[in-house]
Amino acid sequence: MRKRSILAALLLATGCSNKQASIADSLSAPHGDPMVTISHGALQGSTDDNGIHRFLGIPYAADTSSANRWAPPQPVAAWDGIKRAQAFGDICAQPEPVPVGPWTLEFIAVGDMSEDCLSLNVWTPDTNKKLPVFVWIHGGGFSTGSSDVPIYAGHRLAQEDIVVVSINYRLGILGFLSHPELASENNHSGEYGMLDQVAALQWVRDNIAVFGGDPSNITIGGQSAGAAAVQLLMTSHLADGLYHRAAIQSGIGLNRLSPNMDDSLKQGEQFQASLGAPTLAEMRAMPAADIIAAASAFRLPEGGRARFSPSTGKNFGGTFRHSNLPLITGLTANENSAFRPLTDMDEAGYDAFMQRMFGDSAEAFKSAYAKDDLSPLARMHAVMRERGMAAMALALENLDNHANAYLFAHAPPGPEGFLSFHSGELPYMFGTLQEGERNYSEFDQQLADTMVDIWANFMKGTLKDWPLYDHADKQIMFFGLEGKTTQVGAVLSEEKLDMYRDFIANGGNVSMLAL
Repeated sequence: MRKRSILAALLLATGCSNKQASIADSLSAPHGDPMVTISHGALQGSTDDNGIHRFLGIPYAADTSSANRWAPPQPVAAWDGIKRAQAFGDICAQPEPVPVGPWTLEFIAVGDMSEDCLSLNVWTPDTNKKLPVFVWIHGGGFSTGSSDVPIYAGHRLAQEDIVVVSINYRLGILGFLSHPELASENNHSGEYGMLDQVAALQWVRDNIAVFGGDPSNITIGGQSAGAAAVQLLMTSHLADGLYHRAAIQSGIGLNRLSPNMDDSLKQGEQFQASLGAPTLAEMRAMPAADIIAAASAFRLPEGGRARFSPSTGKNFGGTFRHSNLPLITGLTANENSAFRPLTDMDEAGYDAFMQRMFGDSAEAFKSAYAKDDLSPLARMHAVMRERGMAAMALALENLDNHANAYLFAHAPPGPEGFLSFHSGELPYMFGTLQEGERNYSEFDQQLADTMVDIWANFMKGTLKDWPLYDHADKQIMFFGLEGKTTQVGAVLSEEKLDMYRDFIANGGNVSMLAL
């Protein structure tokens, strides 16, 4: 895996213990930095130019390598002295993160990589208050990503009197391998990354008060795979009482990341066979990089790529346990542009696209979207946008009227052709436009300030001027549409929603993504 810092390498080379390393770090820390004492020991953070205190790289569970690989998260050992918490921890083992498509460097994990990665970060304006808490679960398809992604920095939301927490959790083959022997060994299989998230939320419940957070007012939020994780947490008895609000961003219509447990168990045995490792012990002894490379290259015997992501089982999956909790949910206007970038499309291409999306219903949907003033490419974008909005609307029909729903319609500056792409709203919601090198305008900054204010007020329970989604009039918030920071409007016509309902009733699939 990636090398650690030079200081850590020197300490290891001279035989120093982790305990000695943390004390050595603390002795070199500048005076006057913020200090807290949590359940495992004392922490020394830092303060930014705006007075926001940061405590980074706090371990919430033990190293997950060796015997702890494919095991529930284990307790972290307490430490003596003062542990310095001024740098992010290692990112969880994964394929090498690289910029691609619209995801420029500020969207990419940047840290050293290892299996000793179960850490979290806290931004707080004051350690003596009782403030709402926001716990962020990063995306990345359950195979990549980290809490150290620059756009996830919590300082701007913290300026609104929010305590922000971001977490790491195990990913890919190391976080979500299902296998019959694992199920019998520790009564868990295919859900270790989800158990990590539960452990992090338990840590927040037990420790956040010393950072000025209110353990009785915790919002869990995530985007993409993080959104899927929030939904899984909302189905699990393991997370009961650990959160009080939720944000599901790109989104509640994402239904492709939770495979059936039986299929996942079979896939795990097939992967083991491909490794030529007859026992779990031998698999645990293999270097993490080799396991990840093998998983990336692995193909199912029946064809297609394997996906190592949370399996629906006894602990996660099914219906929401608390459907009346306050909820923000939404998507961007051009989610699929990041995955299927297109600069042009002719009528034949559009016809083929509609056939792929709707099969026997393609002609009916083509009639519904026939607009002479739109090019085939623009019609394709409209179909994908409204398909995602329909997925959100139809999912909300199964919940009580407690959701604030949105569409982020603004196209951020940056690489051409991606419009309002998947995760494009995050620098605005976090207020971290400055983390990248995009040519943001005054309007971009206004939109970011507006979204920061709205998300903060949601967490505080003081949200105004955004009607709850009602099954009668189906009003949602549009961000950045037609040059306006916000405007309220209807999600879709009832006629189109009925078309999507009929399509689902006849076996069709409606999702915000079409990969």
